[in-house]
Amino acid sequence: MTEFSNGIDISNVYIFISDALRWSALPESISNKGVTFKTVSAGCATMRSVSSIVTGLNPPRHGVSSWTDQLTEPTLFDLPNLNSGFYNPAAGEDGGLNVVLDQQSKNTLDTIEPPFVYLERDQGGHAPYADYSYEEMLSDMDHTKPVISDHYNSMIKQSVVRFEERLRLLEDRGLREDTLIIFLSDHGELLGEYGLVSHSSPPVPELVYVPTVFIHPKIERNNNVDTIGHIDLMPTISDLLDVQLSNQSFDGINIFEKSPGPRYNDAMYSRPILRKDRTIYHSNGIWDGEGGHVFTSKGKLLTPLIGLKKSRGWNRKYWKTNPSEIPMAIRCFASPYRKYGNPQTTKDKALKKINTIQNEKGSSKEIKLDDSVEEQLKDLGYR
Repeated sequence: MTEFSNGIDISNVYIFISDALRWSALPESISNKGVTFKTVSAGCATMRSVSSIVTGLNPPRHGVSSWTDQLTEPTLFDLPNLNSGFYNPAAGEDGGLNVVLDQQSKNTLDTIEPPFVYLERDQGGHAPYADYSYEEMLSDMDHTKPVISDHYNSMIKQSVVRFEERLRLLEDRGLREDTLIIFLSDHGELLGEYGLVSHSSPPVPELVYVPTVFIHPKIERNNNVDTIGHIDLMPTISDLLDVQLSNQSFDGINIFEKSPGPRYNDAMYSRPILRKDRTIYHSNGIWDGEGGHVFTSKGKLLTPLIGLKKSRGWNRKYWKTNPSEIPMAIRCFASPYRKYGNPQTTKDKALKKINTIQNEKGSSKEIKLDDSVEEQLKDLGYR
Protein backbone atom coordinates (compact mmCIF):
# COMPACT_ATOMS: atom_id res chain seq x y z
CA MET A 1 0.00 0.00 0.00
CA THR A 2 1.25 3.48 -0.87
CA GLU A 3 0.98 6.25 1.70
CA PHE A 4 2.15 9.31 -0.21
CA SER A 5 -1.34 10.46 -1.23
CA ASN A 6 -2.14 11.61 2.31
CA GLY A 7 -2.87 15.32 2.47
CA ILE A 8 -3.01 15.85 -1.28
CA ASP A 9 -6.06 17.75 -2.47
CA ILE A 10 -6.06 18.04 -6.26
CA SER A 11 -8.45 19.38 -8.86
CA ASN A 12 -6.45 18.52 -11.99
CA VAL A 13 -4.38 15.71 -13.47
CA TYR A 14 -1.77 16.20 -16.19
CA ILE A 15 -0.41 13.05 -17.85
CA PHE A 16 2.74 13.19 -19.98
CA ILE A 17 3.45 10.01 -21.96
CA SER A 18 7.05 9.86 -23.15
CA ASP A 19 6.71 7.24 -25.88
CA ALA A 20 9.01 4.20 -25.90
CA LEU A 21 10.82 5.08 -22.66
CA ARG A 22 12.02 1.85 -21.08
CA TRP A 23 12.38 1.49 -17.33
CA SER A 24 16.18 1.47 -17.38
CA ALA A 25 16.34 4.71 -19.38
CA LEU A 26 14.37 6.94 -16.98
CA PRO A 27 16.52 10.04 -16.38
CA GLU A 28 17.41 10.72 -12.76
CA SER A 29 16.23 14.30 -13.19
CA ILE A 30 12.69 12.95 -13.59
CA SER A 31 12.75 10.25 -10.91
CA ASN A 32 14.01 12.86 -8.42
CA LYS A 33 10.89 14.97 -8.95
CA GLY A 34 8.45 12.58 -7.27
CA VAL A 35 7.73 8.98 -6.39
CA THR A 36 8.71 6.47 -9.06
CA PHE A 37 7.04 3.14 -9.75
CA LYS A 38 8.29 0.31 -11.90
CA THR A 39 5.30 -0.31 -14.14
CA VAL A 40 4.09 -3.27 -16.19
CA SER A 41 2.92 -1.92 -19.54
CA ALA A 42 -0.43 -3.31 -20.65
CA GLY A 43 0.85 -3.85 -24.18
CA CYS A 44 4.04 -3.46 -26.17
CA ALA A 45 2.49 -1.08 -28.71
CA THR A 46 1.03 2.38 -28.21
CA MET A 47 -2.55 1.78 -29.29
CA ARG A 48 -2.90 -1.17 -26.91
CA SER A 49 -1.19 0.29 -23.86
CA VAL A 50 -2.64 3.80 -24.01
CA SER A 51 -6.11 2.31 -24.37
CA SER A 52 -5.49 0.55 -21.05
CA ILE A 53 -4.14 3.72 -19.45
CA VAL A 54 -7.28 5.73 -20.27
CA THR A 55 -9.79 2.95 -19.45
CA GLY A 56 -8.23 1.00 -16.57
CA LEU A 57 -8.95 -2.19 -18.52
CA ASN A 58 -6.74 -5.04 -19.67
CA PRO A 59 -6.30 -5.19 -23.48
CA PRO A 60 -8.69 -8.13 -24.05
CA ARG A 61 -11.44 -6.19 -22.30
CA HIS A 62 -11.03 -2.88 -24.14
CA GLY A 63 -10.66 -4.75 -27.44
CA VAL A 64 -8.10 -2.53 -29.20
CA SER A 65 -5.57 -4.70 -31.01
CA SER A 66 -4.53 -2.61 -34.02
CA TRP A 67 -4.59 0.90 -35.43
CA THR A 68 -7.91 0.16 -37.13
CA ASP A 69 -9.67 -0.39 -33.78
CA GLN A 70 -11.39 2.46 -31.96
CA LEU A 71 -12.24 2.43 -28.27
CA THR A 72 -15.90 2.15 -27.35
CA GLU A 73 -15.39 1.90 -23.57
CA PRO A 74 -15.64 5.03 -21.38
CA THR A 75 -12.29 6.72 -20.89
CA LEU A 76 -10.41 9.28 -18.86
CA PHE A 77 -11.84 11.95 -21.14
CA ASP A 78 -15.38 11.02 -20.08
CA LEU A 79 -14.92 11.66 -16.35
CA PRO A 80 -17.85 13.87 -15.32
CA ASN A 81 -17.60 17.53 -14.35
CA LEU A 82 -14.07 17.89 -15.70
CA ASN A 83 -12.64 19.66 -18.69
CA SER A 84 -10.45 17.38 -20.78
CA GLY A 85 -7.51 17.97 -23.06
CA PHE A 86 -5.56 15.81 -25.48
CA TYR A 87 -2.37 16.75 -27.29
CA ASN A 88 -0.46 14.47 -29.67
CA PRO A 89 2.27 16.64 -31.20
CA ALA A 90 4.33 13.61 -32.20
CA ALA A 91 1.71 12.73 -34.80
CA GLY A 92 -0.40 15.85 -35.32
CA GLU A 93 -4.08 15.85 -36.15
CA ASP A 94 -3.76 12.76 -38.34
CA GLY A 95 -2.20 10.56 -35.69
CA GLY A 96 -3.25 6.95 -35.36
CA LEU A 97 -3.69 7.40 -31.61
CA ASN A 98 -6.16 10.22 -32.23
CA VAL A 99 -8.28 7.77 -34.19
CA VAL A 100 -8.00 4.92 -31.66
CA LEU A 101 -9.02 7.18 -28.76
CA ASP A 102 -11.56 9.07 -30.89
CA GLN A 103 -9.93 12.30 -29.73
CA GLN A 104 -8.65 15.29 -31.63
CA SER A 105 -6.24 17.73 -30.04
CA LYS A 106 -8.45 19.97 -27.96
CA ASN A 107 -7.72 22.68 -25.45
CA THR A 108 -4.14 23.57 -24.69
CA LEU A 109 -2.30 23.33 -21.41
CA ASP A 110 -1.96 27.11 -21.25
CA THR A 111 -5.69 27.75 -21.70
CA ILE A 112 -7.61 24.77 -20.29
CA GLU A 113 -9.63 25.77 -17.25
CA PRO A 114 -9.66 23.76 -13.99
CA PRO A 115 -10.82 21.27 -13.01
CA PHE A 116 -9.29 19.19 -15.79
CA VAL A 117 -7.63 16.01 -16.95
CA TYR A 118 -5.08 16.47 -19.71
CA LEU A 119 -3.12 13.84 -21.62
CA GLU A 120 -0.13 14.58 -23.81
CA ARG A 121 1.69 11.97 -25.87
CA ASP A 122 5.27 13.01 -26.60
CA GLN A 123 7.56 11.28 -29.11
CA GLY A 124 9.94 10.33 -26.32
CA GLY A 125 12.43 7.73 -27.58
CA HIS A 126 10.28 6.60 -30.50
CA ALA A 127 11.96 6.37 -33.91
CA PRO A 128 12.62 8.04 -36.28
CA TYR A 129 15.56 9.60 -34.49
CA ALA A 130 17.04 13.09 -34.59
CA ASP A 131 16.25 14.91 -37.83
CA TYR A 132 15.84 11.73 -39.88
CA SER A 133 12.62 10.70 -41.54
CA TYR A 134 11.92 6.99 -41.12
CA GLU A 135 13.20 6.23 -44.62
CA GLU A 136 16.30 8.38 -44.07
CA MET A 137 16.96 6.63 -40.78
CA LEU A 138 16.94 3.28 -42.56
CA SER A 139 19.23 4.41 -45.36
CA ASP A 140 21.61 6.85 -43.66
CA MET A 141 21.98 5.91 -39.99
CA ASP A 142 24.69 3.58 -38.69
CA HIS A 143 22.83 0.56 -37.27
CA THR A 144 25.21 -0.51 -34.54
CA LYS A 145 24.17 -0.79 -30.89
CA PRO A 146 26.23 2.19 -29.63
CA VAL A 147 24.90 4.51 -32.33
CA ILE A 148 21.29 3.39 -31.83
CA SER A 149 21.60 3.87 -28.06
CA ASP A 150 23.14 7.32 -28.48
CA HIS A 151 20.29 8.45 -30.74
CA TYR A 152 17.72 6.95 -28.37
CA ASN A 153 19.17 8.66 -25.30
CA SER A 154 19.33 11.95 -27.16
CA MET A 155 15.62 11.64 -27.97
CA ILE A 156 14.85 11.00 -24.28
CA LYS A 157 16.78 14.12 -23.26
CA GLN A 158 14.74 16.19 -25.70
CA SER A 159 11.54 14.70 -24.29
CA VAL A 160 12.61 15.70 -20.77
CA VAL A 161 13.22 19.27 -21.94
CA ARG A 162 9.67 19.43 -23.32
CA PHE A 163 8.25 17.97 -20.12
CA GLU A 164 10.06 20.52 -17.97
CA GLU A 165 8.61 23.26 -20.17
CA ARG A 166 5.15 21.93 -19.27
CA LEU A 167 6.03 22.02 -15.57
CA ARG A 168 7.06 25.66 -15.85
CA LEU A 169 3.81 26.43 -17.66
CA LEU A 170 1.75 24.90 -14.86
CA GLU A 171 3.87 26.80 -12.33
CA ASP A 172 3.35 30.09 -14.17
CA ARG A 173 -0.41 29.47 -14.16
CA GLY A 174 -0.33 28.85 -10.41
CA LEU A 175 -1.63 25.28 -10.84
CA ARG A 176 1.15 23.14 -9.36
CA GLU A 177 -0.52 22.80 -5.92
CA ASP A 178 -3.82 21.76 -7.50
CA THR A 179 -2.41 19.40 -10.14
CA LEU A 180 -1.13 15.84 -9.91
CA ILE A 181 1.44 15.35 -12.65
CA ILE A 182 2.07 11.85 -13.97
CA PHE A 183 5.11 11.19 -16.14
CA LEU A 184 5.08 7.74 -17.71
CA SER A 185 5.65 5.71 -20.85
CA ASP A 186 3.44 3.45 -22.92
CA HIS A 187 6.02 0.73 -23.63
CA GLY A 188 9.77 0.25 -23.76
CA GLU A 189 12.16 -0.08 -26.67
CA LEU A 190 14.62 -2.66 -27.96
CA LEU A 191 18.05 -1.30 -28.83
CA GLY A 192 19.60 -4.49 -30.15
CA GLU A 193 18.77 -6.87 -27.31
CA TYR A 194 17.68 -10.32 -28.54
CA GLY A 195 18.84 -9.28 -32.01
CA LEU A 196 15.93 -6.84 -32.37
CA VAL A 197 15.19 -3.13 -32.47
CA SER A 198 11.99 -1.09 -32.04
CA HIS A 199 8.98 -2.49 -30.09
CA SER A 200 5.49 -4.09 -30.47
CA SER A 201 6.79 -7.65 -30.03
CA PRO A 202 7.97 -9.97 -28.59
CA PRO A 203 7.27 -9.20 -24.90
CA VAL A 204 10.60 -8.94 -23.09
CA PRO A 205 11.61 -6.92 -20.00
CA GLU A 206 12.99 -4.07 -22.10
CA LEU A 207 9.52 -3.61 -23.63
CA VAL A 208 7.31 -4.55 -20.69
CA TYR A 209 8.84 -2.48 -17.87
CA VAL A 210 8.32 1.28 -18.01
CA PRO A 211 8.46 4.09 -15.44
CA THR A 212 5.61 6.00 -13.83
CA VAL A 213 6.46 9.06 -11.74
CA PHE A 214 3.84 10.84 -9.61
CA ILE A 215 4.80 14.48 -9.08
CA HIS A 216 3.24 16.93 -6.64
CA PRO A 217 4.71 19.42 -4.12
CA LYS A 218 3.41 17.30 -1.23
CA ILE A 219 4.71 13.98 -2.59
CA GLU A 220 7.91 12.74 -0.99
CA ARG A 221 10.58 12.00 -3.58
CA ASN A 222 11.57 8.33 -3.57
CA ASN A 223 11.52 5.10 -5.51
CA ASN A 224 8.56 3.05 -4.34
CA VAL A 225 8.93 -0.68 -3.72
CA ASP A 226 5.58 -1.53 -5.32
CA THR A 227 5.24 -2.48 -8.97
CA ILE A 228 2.07 -1.20 -10.61
CA GLY A 229 0.38 -1.64 -13.98
CA HIS A 230 -1.03 0.71 -16.60
CA ILE A 231 -4.49 -0.49 -15.63
CA ASP A 232 -4.05 1.01 -12.14
CA LEU A 233 -3.76 4.61 -13.34
CA MET A 234 -7.39 5.25 -14.27
CA PRO A 235 -8.93 3.97 -11.00
CA THR A 236 -6.29 5.87 -9.01
CA ILE A 237 -6.98 9.11 -10.86
CA SER A 238 -10.73 8.63 -10.59
CA ASP A 239 -10.55 8.20 -6.82
CA LEU A 240 -8.15 11.10 -6.26
CA LEU A 241 -10.41 13.44 -8.21
CA ASP A 242 -13.47 11.92 -6.52
CA VAL A 243 -15.27 11.43 -9.82
CA GLN A 244 -16.54 8.14 -11.17
CA LEU A 245 -17.71 6.75 -14.48
CA SER A 246 -21.21 5.38 -14.14
CA ASN A 247 -21.60 1.62 -14.49
CA GLN A 248 -17.89 1.07 -15.12
CA SER A 249 -15.66 -1.39 -13.29
CA PHE A 250 -11.89 -1.35 -13.63
CA ASP A 251 -9.39 -4.17 -13.91
CA GLY A 252 -6.88 -2.06 -11.99
CA ILE A 253 -6.99 -0.67 -8.46
CA ASN A 254 -6.32 2.56 -6.60
CA ILE A 255 -2.66 2.13 -5.69
CA PHE A 256 -3.12 4.41 -2.67
CA GLU A 257 -5.46 1.86 -1.08
CA LYS A 258 -3.57 -1.38 -1.64
CA SER A 259 -0.65 -2.85 -3.53
CA PRO A 260 -1.30 -4.32 -6.98
CA GLY A 261 -0.49 -7.94 -7.65
CA PRO A 262 1.04 -9.38 -10.84
CA ARG A 263 -0.08 -7.60 -13.98
CA TYR A 264 -1.03 -8.74 -17.49
CA ASN A 265 0.85 -7.72 -20.61
CA ASP A 266 0.48 -8.84 -24.17
CA ALA A 267 2.23 -8.25 -27.46
CA MET A 268 0.60 -8.44 -30.85
CA TYR A 269 2.01 -8.05 -34.32
CA SER A 270 -0.58 -7.11 -36.92
CA ARG A 271 -0.17 -6.35 -40.59
CA PRO A 272 -2.59 -5.21 -43.28
CA ILE A 273 -3.52 -8.33 -45.27
CA LEU A 274 -6.27 -8.18 -47.89
CA ARG A 275 -7.22 -4.67 -46.71
CA LYS A 276 -7.65 -5.74 -43.10
CA ASP A 277 -5.24 -5.64 -40.14
CA ARG A 278 -4.63 -9.26 -39.14
CA THR A 279 -2.77 -10.61 -36.13
CA ILE A 280 0.11 -12.88 -37.08
CA TYR A 281 1.80 -12.96 -33.68
CA HIS A 282 0.33 -12.86 -30.17
CA SER A 283 1.96 -13.50 -26.79
CA ASN A 284 0.50 -13.06 -23.31
CA GLY A 285 2.35 -12.69 -20.05
CA ILE A 286 1.97 -12.19 -16.32
CA TRP A 287 4.62 -9.96 -14.78
CA ASP A 288 5.60 -8.64 -11.37
CA GLY A 289 8.57 -6.53 -10.38
CA GLU A 290 10.92 -9.51 -10.45
CA GLY A 291 10.07 -11.00 -13.83
CA GLY A 292 7.39 -12.63 -15.94
CA HIS A 293 5.97 -15.72 -17.63
CA VAL A 294 5.28 -15.34 -21.37
CA PHE A 295 3.19 -17.70 -23.50
CA THR A 296 2.98 -17.47 -27.30
CA SER A 297 -0.53 -18.30 -28.46
CA LYS A 298 -0.14 -17.38 -32.13
CA GLY A 299 2.86 -17.06 -34.37
CA LYS A 300 4.94 -20.17 -33.67
CA LEU A 301 4.18 -21.53 -37.13
CA LEU A 302 4.35 -18.08 -38.68
CA THR A 303 7.79 -17.15 -37.37
CA PRO A 304 9.37 -17.14 -40.86
CA LEU A 305 6.63 -14.76 -42.04
CA ILE A 306 7.19 -12.52 -39.03
CA GLY A 307 10.90 -12.52 -39.63
CA LEU A 308 10.42 -11.73 -43.30
CA LYS A 309 8.15 -8.79 -42.56
CA LYS A 310 10.31 -7.39 -39.80
CA SER A 311 13.34 -7.74 -42.02
CA ARG A 312 11.83 -5.27 -44.50
CA GLY A 313 12.17 -2.35 -42.11
CA TRP A 314 14.46 -1.27 -39.32
CA ASN A 315 15.30 -4.83 -38.27
CA ARG A 316 16.46 -5.60 -41.81
CA LYS A 317 19.03 -2.83 -41.53
CA TYR A 318 20.01 -3.96 -38.06
CA TRP A 319 20.38 -7.60 -39.16
CA LYS A 320 22.46 -6.55 -42.16
CA THR A 321 24.91 -4.95 -39.75
CA ASN A 322 24.62 -7.74 -37.16
CA PRO A 323 23.81 -10.96 -39.11
CA SER A 324 24.94 -13.28 -36.32
CA GLU A 325 21.99 -12.11 -34.19
CA ILE A 326 19.27 -13.26 -36.61
CA PRO A 327 18.86 -16.77 -35.10
CA MET A 328 18.49 -15.28 -31.61
CA ALA A 329 15.72 -12.99 -32.84
CA ILE A 330 13.82 -15.82 -34.53
CA ARG A 331 14.07 -18.01 -31.41
CA CYS A 332 12.63 -15.21 -29.32
CA PHE A 333 9.50 -15.18 -31.48
CA ALA A 334 9.22 -18.94 -31.90
CA SER A 335 9.48 -20.03 -28.26
CA PRO A 336 6.07 -21.21 -26.98
CA TYR A 337 7.07 -20.29 -23.41
CA ARG A 338 9.72 -18.02 -21.94
CA LYS A 339 10.50 -17.06 -18.36
CA TYR A 340 12.24 -13.80 -17.58
CA GLY A 341 13.85 -13.01 -14.25
CA ASN A 342 12.42 -14.54 -11.09
CA PRO A 343 8.65 -13.94 -11.06
CA GLN A 344 7.01 -14.58 -7.71
CA THR A 345 4.02 -16.39 -9.19
CA THR A 346 4.23 -19.87 -10.67
CA LYS A 347 3.93 -20.76 -14.33
CA ASP A 348 0.63 -22.58 -13.75
CA LYS A 349 -0.90 -19.69 -11.82
CA ALA A 350 0.23 -17.25 -14.50
CA LEU A 351 -1.41 -19.31 -17.24
CA LYS A 352 -4.61 -19.57 -15.21
CA LYS A 353 -4.68 -15.80 -14.72
CA ILE A 354 -4.12 -15.23 -18.45
CA ASN A 355 -7.02 -17.52 -19.32
CA THR A 356 -9.29 -15.67 -16.90
CA ILE A 357 -8.36 -12.28 -18.36
CA GLN A 358 -8.81 -13.46 -21.93
CA ASN A 359 -12.29 -14.74 -21.14
CA GLU A 360 -13.35 -11.18 -20.24
CA LYS A 361 -13.32 -10.00 -23.82
CA GLY A 362 -14.71 -6.66 -24.85
CA SER A 363 -15.08 -5.15 -28.27
CA SER A 364 -13.87 -2.11 -30.13
CA LYS A 365 -15.15 -0.40 -33.24
CA GLU A 366 -13.44 -1.32 -36.49
CA ILE A 367 -12.70 1.69 -38.62
CA LYS A 368 -11.11 2.44 -41.97
CA LEU A 369 -8.08 4.68 -41.77
CA ASP A 370 -7.88 7.50 -44.27
CA ASP A 371 -4.79 8.02 -46.40
CA SER A 372 -3.30 10.72 -44.17
CA VAL A 373 -3.37 8.45 -41.11
CA GLU A 374 -1.90 5.55 -43.09
CA GLU A 375 0.90 7.84 -44.27
CA GLN A 376 1.59 9.02 -40.72
CA LEU A 377 1.80 5.42 -39.48
CA LYS A 378 4.14 4.61 -42.34
CA ASP A 379 6.36 7.53 -41.33
CA LEU A 380 6.64 6.00 -37.85
CA GLY A 381 7.52 2.56 -39.22
CA TYR A 382 4.19 0.84 -38.52
CA ARG A 383 3.32 0.09 -42.16
